[in-house]
Amino acid sequence: MIITDADTIAKTKELYELNGGEWEHVNLFGIGNDEGDNNWNDVLGMVTDDCLILSPGTTKPGTPATNNHRVGADHLPPGFYYHIWALGWHGAKGKYYRHKAFVQGPRKIDTVRDTNRNGQIDPDDLMINDAEWWGINIHTVVGNPDHVGNWSWGCQCFRSKNTFDEIVNRAVSSEQSLFSYLLMPLKSENKFLYKMGI
Repeated sequence: MIITDADTIAKTKELYELNGGEWEHVNLFGIGNDEGDNNWNDVLGMVTDDCLILSPGTTKPGTPATNNHRVGADHLPPGFYYHIWALGWHGAKGKYYRHKAFVQGPRKIDTVRDTNRNGQIDPDDLMINDAEWWGINIHTVVGNPDHVGNWSWGCQCFRSKNTFDEIVNRAVSSEQSLFSYLLMPLKSENKFLYKMGI
């Protein structure tokens, strides 16, 4: 969904900055809904001074990662991540799902390992500083999968490839080299965005 209404964009910018985000030309964000595992029940988006783009997606790993990761699936905690991603390729050469995406690269990021495998962040879970090139990316899917499944083992993942491609194209044309990300839990102040995006 592409929104150009000036009042909605202004309200989104205010929300972005109130939650600790530093406004740039391209601003990426996610709204995480803690209810339900393995579903496309989060909203991911991008906002600029003149455009807001929203899509259903996930900010959490799918069930395969939750159940099978040897340490515990990576969860990105809510917060603002300054210049954590650059444009690059998600997926190895030759993989059917390889596409241009926002990749972590040589920038470290703190994640929480879901050591008790309950699909959420708990106080007793393990917080770690992952290595460079760990692969916590923002990417999309192939087709229209009903559930998150293997599409996320810790990445932020858009369900709509067309929407994601539009965001990537705008990021390329912005000539911005690094991209920040604001991850917010679903709460009353951002429900207006969540409802538009889901």
